[in-house]
Amino acid sequence: MGYRSQVVLAVSKEARPYLMHFLGKEPEAMSLCFGQHADRVEDFQGEEGAVMFRFDSIKWYGGYNEIDAIEAFMSHMEANIEGLGDGDDHFRFVRIGEDDGDVERRGYAFDIHPVTSIEY
Repeated sequence: MGYRSQVVLAVSKEARPYLMHFLGKEPEAMSLCFGQHADRVEDFQGEEGAVMFRFDSIKWYGGYNEIDAIEAFMSHMEANIEGLGDGDDHFRFVRIGEDDGDVERRGYAFDIHPVTSIEY
């Protein structure tokens, strides 16, 4: 079964070409984000060209080509990018794992925040 996470990734119009570059290297990554069963919202939060991806119950750790490609995109974006400026202002990533307190945030764009609740 493996450890599962809920993940949201949003990318600005300006950063989308960088995302496509990294996804284009791995067919599994392209299928995960743009395939028939992908959960994606175009023009996210009213920003033309922005896109948001949601992955539920996904094994989000290294060793999977599609995950590695997206992680490589984010690592690239966390640097200053000529003509774009501070790259982490152009994407937002939030991952919530199964374990209490297992929350990862990267990037600063978009209004995406984890929320903790009690279920019974």
